[in-house]
Amino acid sequence: LGGTYSGTGVNSSTAIFTPSAAGSGTAVVSYTCSNWALCTAAATRRIHVLPVTSFTCGNNLTDPRDNRVYPTVKIGSQCWMKENLDYGTVIPDLVPQADNCIPEKYMRATSYTPHPVFYQWDELMQYTTAEASQGLCPPGWHIPAPAEWDVLVAFCTGAGRAAGPLKDPLLAAGFYSLQQGFLYQENTWVFETGPIAGSMYWTSAVSGIERSVARGMNEATRSVSLYNSLRGNAFPVRCLKDQALIFTGIIKINQ
Repeated sequence: LGGTYSGTGVNSSTAIFTPSAAGSGTAVVSYTCSNWALCTAAATRRIHVLPVTSFTCGNNLTDPRDNRVYPTVKIGSQCWMKENLDYGTVIPDLVPQADNCIPEKYMRATSYTPHPVFYQWDELMQYTTAEASQGLCPPGWHIPAPAEWDVLVAFCTGAGRAAGPLKDPLLAAGFYSLQQGFLYQENTWVFETGPIAGSMYWTSAVSGIERSVARGMNEATRSVSLYNSLRGNAFPVRCLKDQALIFTGIIKINQ
């Protein structure tokens, strides 16, 4: 507190770095401060700003953070990842995901390719409760809000029958939901096999103090459910493309 930030793209009083103000390339941000005895200290950090590029839905998406490639699909007016998000460091099932500056995930070894990946809600959201936040999704993509899932379900003939096309592995412009179960309270994998195998997908909405909204489906029915789940459960997520192509995110620089 009381220090001064300087550098291209950073507000000296609020410590907010705006990528669009800095422009693409490497931005150098400095911080200087003095204590009561007028002793001074300084620190410098470099932030690499990627250029805004056009993206055509249906093409592969390369996550610039780890170079993982995801297929995408346009369903109605929306652009979805065609696979579940797979970003972060794998940790053991019995260890809660924590706010420790390390993106964490659970992974279940199965015959599925890629292997199923699951997140507790707070870790996925990166400890914010703002709907449609980026969370752990790639830049330019976000965790869908319930209303955005409603648009998807309505386009796929409504909640009573939408699971049919959403699960269809042969549909050309399909969502390709695989029923892979979920991790229940860091305790056991459930609904992973058999005729009632299911998948739940996180949205970015809270539901009370300890729960958040998820959407899901199973092998037995054609309906898509809405479930207010405990945040300690671990579900997959399908990231949704931001509508605007201009990057508007901000970064708080902490000393």
